[in-house]
Amino acid sequence: MAVVQMKRLNIVALTKDKNAILRRLQELGTLEIHMNVDKLKSKKKLKNLTQQDTSNERAMYDKYASISEQAIEILDKYVEEKASLLSSLAGQPLVARSEFIRIEDNQEKIAKRAGQIVSWEKQITEANAEIQKKETQLEALVPWMGLDIPLNTPGTKRTKLFLGLIPENLTQDQISQRILEDNKTITAVDVEVVFTEQDTVYVSVVCLNKDAQAVEEALRKMSFAAPAIWSKYTPEIKQQRLNRQIAEKKEEIDAAIAKIKEAAVDRQDIKMVSDYYRMRAQRYEVLGMLPQTDKTIAISGFAPAGIAESIAGEIEADYGAAVEVIEPKAKTKTPVLLKNNAVSESVEGIVASYGLPKKGEIDPTVVTSIFYIIFFGMMLSDAGYGLLMAIALGVILAKFKDMNPGMRKSLKMFFWGGISTIVWGLLFGGFFGDAIGVFSECFGNGQTTFDGFWFNPIGSPMQLLLWCLVFGLIHMFVGLGINGAMMLKRGDVVGFVSDVIAWYLFLIGLIVLLMSSSIYASMAGTVPFFKDIDLGTTGLYIGLVLAVVGGVIILFMSGRRKSNVGMRILLGVYDIYGITSWLSDWLSYSRLLALGLATGAIGQVINMICQMLFLHNYQYGAGGAKGAIIGGILFFVVFIVGHVANMAINLLSAYVHSNRLEFVEFFGKFYNGGAKEFEPYATETKYVRFAKSK
Repeated sequence: MAVVQMKRLNIVALTKDKNAILRRLQELGTLEIHMNVDKLKSKKKLKNLTQQDTSNERAMYDKYASISEQAIEILDKYVEEKASLLSSLAGQPLVARSEFIRIEDNQEKIAKRAGQIVSWEKQITEANAEIQKKETQLEALVPWMGLDIPLNTPGTKRTKLFLGLIPENLTQDQISQRILEDNKTITAVDVEVVFTEQDTVYVSVVCLNKDAQAVEEALRKMSFAAPAIWSKYTPEIKQQRLNRQIAEKKEEIDAAIAKIKEAAVDRQDIKMVSDYYRMRAQRYEVLGMLPQTDKTIAISGFAPAGIAESIAGEIEADYGAAVEVIEPKAKTKTPVLLKNNAVSESVEGIVASYGLPKKGEIDPTVVTSIFYIIFFGMMLSDAGYGLLMAIALGVILAKFKDMNPGMRKSLKMFFWGGISTIVWGLLFGGFFGDAIGVFSECFGNGQTTFDGFWFNPIGSPMQLLLWCLVFGLIHMFVGLGINGAMMLKRGDVVGFVSDVIAWYLFLIGLIVLLMSSSIYASMAGTVPFFKDIDLGTTGLYIGLVLAVVGGVIILFMSGRRKSNVGMRILLGVYDIYGITSWLSDWLSYSRLLALGLATGAIGQVINMICQMLFLHNYQYGAGGAKGAIIGGILFFVVFIVGHVANMAINLLSAYVHSNRLEFVEFFGKFYNGGAKEFEPYATETKYVRFAKSK
């Protein structure tokens, strides 16, 4: 349960060593660079500080990295890399230092290869566009295949030819009649329907040159339109030319694809060079942030206290730089890095999603992990489901050592949740619902059952509810206690008494009063453990005293920062009204009951259906061995599908509601969060991990 202490490193080095130092710091990945250059420039002695414009270099390396990534995507498109279902969990492969040096020495050659792959893909794209264009022309040519003259033929010396389409289903005679009926001056016109489709006719119209204008006007009235394709060749020759051009483009595509497939052997090199260029771009981005003079450069930032001195020693020894390691000022907001044990670190992502602890706040990760894992298991509460989770995730975690750290922590969280689920399942008697009893009835002697080592929630829901409320009360009281610990750490004794001890007294008093009442007696009834708690009249008096003392302290001390007595009391009354919020939060823990019962009840229903299918086929269906086989197959199909679905739904519910109990009911009592996460200047790669130089 710790926030790693940070130290500030200040480095002043010669400008000639800046690239080497930045490269080494990037490899180490332990320093978060944090500099306020404007503040430095405001000092008279440092007003001549400058910052190097590295935008061109950054843009160049980003461009190279982008081209390399495009090349990788193209290779993946045409030559898919063989990968297992779980390969995404394997993490980035570690590349030896010698390989890194080889990539650095051959970067231009590899980048050129990546550029070629991108250009080949561009050729393929352009060729496909040309093919599509020519196929469209072929479609437009189909209606005119009956013509034996070029489509752009204007006519003869004495005649005019009109080729086009009319969006109406007309015959030759109807078209001729419409042309002639309004134009008595037309000497002669020849109409031929070349092609007909649905409500459109494709026609050729020939007339004398002197009648061309009148014929054109008549055709326009019929919405006459020119062909979609225009050519100096006859339709047959044009079709042949288009087919030949399409074949040529397809050959170009095949050739380009073949080249891309040949280049697949360079895939790993291109991946590494992409990461190399991204590292270079990142380095230039940082370089552009740093203040410089003609001969020196300054670097400042935060590093974990445990390794700050070793970083300083290495930079001093290797580059002759001046380095100091100092404690950050009290008011400085340092970045936050959490360090917890192997179990607790699994919920660091949950804490971080709410907000990292600010200065003065306690890291809640350890306590959160305890309750989170307990509540997760209690909500899923089936030993069979937990066993599947624990085995599957245990194997994955053991096999994939280089998995992404964030993913690894998340899977570990579900692994520990699976262990907790096994424990609660054994306590409550849940193993794939009541599968042990059902299997015994269908395939055994019918005598074997498993009711759990504690009690069965489905048979004793009130007992589970009371225990859920007990766990919830402990959870909230721990949160209140952590708030008190932080107050004492700040030296706020008055706040500790007024805002923590007073609430403990008030709440415990009310609970004792409740347990001394008939309401509690009716709830406890015959519930084991709870039925034996009888506080009697003594409990009533103790509860009353505690509640009154706590309430009075809250009433008069909640508004202690106000000088006006009336305002202080009003604020106290308002704070006491906050008991409704406590009650609401407390009742939220009934979700442990609801989800725990849901998992078990749905599991039992699935098993009941399986049992009915088996017995129906065995006793009333096919009967005998055949019935047993059919029933057994149906049994196991429904059993597997049903329990997988039940497990998936309730696993998601357990995750969501466990988060809710931590975020609202627990963190709401003491925790704000919102600190900045430690983000060191480090090698950020997409495909591989480069080994550090010694």
